[in-house]
Amino acid sequence: MIARPVSCAACGPSSLRTGFFCELTALSGYNKFMSIVSEPVSSLDRSKREPGSARRLPAFKHVLKLRLRIPHFLVLPAVVVYVLLSPCACVSTLSVEEKNDHGMNMLNEGKADAAIYYFKLAIQTDPDYPYSYYNLGSAYLGEGREGEAINEFKDAIRLKPDYVKAHATLGWIYYKQGAYDIALKKLWEAISIDPDYAEGYYRLGEVYLAKGLYSVAARQYDEALQIEPGYAEAQAGLAKVNKLIREARLADARETMEEPAGSTLLPSASAEGDQARRHYKAGISYLKVENFDLATREFQEAIMLRPDYAEAYDRLGSTYVLMGQNYLAKEMFKEAVRLKPSYVSAYENLGIVYYNENQYELAMAYNKRASELRGDDIVPFLSKLDLLGLKAKLATNKGKVIILDFWVNDCPNCQKSEPFMNSLYNKYNKQGLLVIGLFANKDQEDARTFLSAAGTKYPTFVADDTIMEAYNLKRVPYYVYIDRNGEVRGRDVGFFEDQKGIIEGKVIELLEESG
Repeated sequence: MIARPVSCAACGPSSLRTGFFCELTALSGYNKFMSIVSEPVSSLDRSKREPGSARRLPAFKHVLKLRLRIPHFLVLPAVVVYVLLSPCACVSTLSVEEKNDHGMNMLNEGKADAAIYYFKLAIQTDPDYPYSYYNLGSAYLGEGREGEAINEFKDAIRLKPDYVKAHATLGWIYYKQGAYDIALKKLWEAISIDPDYAEGYYRLGEVYLAKGLYSVAARQYDEALQIEPGYAEAQAGLAKVNKLIREARLADARETMEEPAGSTLLPSASAEGDQARRHYKAGISYLKVENFDLATREFQEAIMLRPDYAEAYDRLGSTYVLMGQNYLAKEMFKEAVRLKPSYVSAYENLGIVYYNENQYELAMAYNKRASELRGDDIVPFLSKLDLLGLKAKLATNKGKVIILDFWVNDCPNCQKSEPFMNSLYNKYNKQGLLVIGLFANKDQEDARTFLSAAGTKYPTFVADDTIMEAYNLKRVPYYVYIDRNGEVRGRDVGFFEDQKGIIEGKVIELLEESG
């Protein structure tokens, strides 16, 4: 029969590896024990001992009495029996903070089992104290028990959603497991909570480096160094990624020198065909058939071969949007803009992502820049949109009720419906309504004038033929109602005064359905 574990704040839990008792008896031996017991109680200096062990003094008083009444050789067995049969007062009186402190001391001394014991005791004392779960997860992680560590970090986040270190550490585990996209999500969550978290940016750099996105990795390392200039790991990471970028550019240069005279390929392409370009085209093909995983892989391969491939970054960002990973998409679009400052598409995509996140000032700033580059007047996103782009917007806004509003500028009923749709959007936007205007004419000039004058707040795009074919557009105005799950729930053609109540009723029904 194995004795029950006994705890002592001075030495940790009873030897958990052997299943017996505290070091003061089993591990230190009879002589050590006798020297402690023989010392007068008054001579024990409480200030030099751990608080928990000081509370154990009453037990030693009983031992002194025992020593006077029983033979010398029976003292140790008597005390062992006493310890095994009595509760450990030194631990039961500790607060949750003290138990965590003792656990951290054990962890720092390399006593992982003892640390885990204390953290579990802390959780029993207060199940709603998030730091106990984080500390327990850290102890598990040090022992290589990643699955158990992940569960504890998740519990810490459940109790404290803004727990930066828990998000970051969880992301780091996923990175070590090769789950890079999940790792990036958790690390970006940590950064969104604390934008000055230098270690978070460093870890982002490591993940992007592993994905072969060297320029993006370099920007994360640089961000970490801006916050903490002496960050040695970030300095090493930046030096490493810059070396990889230089090597990739040298390889491009060598391929360019080998091109035959009169080659009409891209400047960085070889005569046999640019590998990066082939990966890029393969990514486009996979994107069209909505195989997002393969599309992502192809665009990443293109970027690894050509770190300055702005178009590949832009398309990779669009793929991430379709996968619902806006936090990754933004970084890709930003990198595309950095590599190619005149890249209109990347500015438009950034504007759309920020708009979908309700960051309207940033959205309008990027849209304004895109309009300036095109030479357009500034109107609500009156840019071209294909079916793939529309699917990206619907995927990004899953969870909202969406109305697709098809119209043309020379349609009297369309012009009458616009003020109503605008007021409907303003009224229910905060409850989860999104109106997407789809202009079905190719001539945009009149539409720009009309939208600017109407003060339209919701995004409006020029729909290309792929959208009109997909939705079988024959008459306008034409409305498509999409619920929070992304399912089409109804369609209407035409607009008249009595229809206002019908449209608003459908919106209210869909909003209340899962709101």
